[in-house]
Amino acid sequence: MNLVSQQDLTAQSTHSGAMRPIERLLTTPEVLRVTTIKHRNTLRRMVKAETFPKPIKLSDNRIAWRSSVVAEWIAARERAA
Repeated sequence: MNLVSQQDLTAQSTHSGAMRPIERLLTTPEVLRVTTIKHRNTLRRMVKAETFPKPIKLSDNRIAWRSSVVAEWIAARERAA
C-alpha cells in the first residue's frame, strides 16, 4: 500500500539549497482508515502502550502521523504475521 502519491510530494528547499520532498501527514481519521483500527480510543491506547507510533503535535488540538512511519508500522505487522 502506497500511502504517499507523487502528487502529495512537493519540493521544499533546505538550508543547503537542496530540494527534499515534503512528507504527507496523516490525520487521525486517515490513520484509522489505512490501518483498519476501528476506534480512536483504541488508537490512543496503542500509542500510550507504545504499540503504535506517537503522533506529531501540530497544535494544542491537532496531531498527525508521518505517512512513512505508519507505512513502516503496517509493513512490520505484515512481516510478523
